[in-house]
Amino acid sequence: MNRLRDIANHTGCLACIRKVVLGRLEELGLKILRLPVGATEQDKHVPILVSADLAEKQRIIVLFPEREQDLGIFSYRTIGNEAINKGSAVNLVSLITKGFASASGQGIPGIVIANPGQLLWFRGGGRAVSRTQWANLPRDSAVAGPFRIDEVKNKVVGNEDYKAHVKYIFDNVIDQMVHKDARID
Repeated sequence: MNRLRDIANHTGCLACIRKVVLGRLEELGLKILRLPVGATEQDKHVPILVSADLAEKQRIIVLFPEREQDLGIFSYRTIGNEAINKGSAVNLVSLITKGFASASGQGIPGIVIANPGQLLWFRGGGRAVSRTQWANLPRDSAVAGPFRIDEVKNKVVGNEDYKAHVKYIFDNVIDQMVHKDARID
């Protein structure tokens, strides 16, 4: 019984870490963009992070993190051993927004952080989750098998897998929301 409580506490801790990271990234000028573009918080969607003034930027840095991580998280181990900012995109975004990645005369670049890790839609929680989160969703009993992934109910149109997600980012975010002459890194 103690093991189940530890797992529940651990899951809650990770949710708190994700909330802190997203809050800090928001303070640095990023906002959540839900894919497909135009989706509301209640719609089935995949969240990504973009600079609030993305359309005005002459240079955009696009980051495609690992496929097994949550949005804005690079390493939970680093977060646990060192600091939240070091194990997440917070330090990177902070340096970019302070001008450390700026080329002369171009100003501060815009940022797009893709989310190839959270491509499953958890209807019961109304949120996108990673495969690891999916495998750890609460079940009726300790011997119950994992939830089945329904290709229609648990996948987001245009973001069904990481390849589709990358294509969606280029076709619908960069091509449609970024200045046509902006340099993409």
